[in-house]
Amino acid sequence: MTISYVVLFAKDMDKMLEVYVDAIGLEVNQRYTTEEGEDVAFLVEKGKTPMVEEPLLEIVVHPDKAKELSSVFLGFEVDDLNTAIQKMKGAGMTVIHEPYSPGEGVSIVTMTGPGGETIELMQNL
Repeated sequence: MTISYVVLFAKDMDKMLEVYVDAIGLEVNQRYTTEEGEDVAFLVEKGKTPMVEEPLLEIVVHPDKAKELSSVFLGFEVDDLNTAIQKMKGAGMTVIHEPYSPGEGVSIVTMTGPGGETIELMQNL
């Protein structure tokens, strides 16, 4: 079994894209508006084929379904942890757990996401 995609319901697409595209570095693979008026964006690692090479992060703007995502935890590997932290902070996110190393060659920071989700960024050193 392979995870193909994760869906996050959001209130504000611009804020979600500021974090997941501008700060974390995913790219918008596809974006459209449904017949019901929902703004939908499919995000994937740059240069990868969604649901074939990499899982897909789907963001759907649906205020009625958007809840506080405090029980959602997403982890991403980044090339430069310090740069990603600064971009996340610039997007208004806060650090939950300062950078630490759980083992040799790895550095991790835990932050809050725009919908209340927990985002963990990891850099292999």
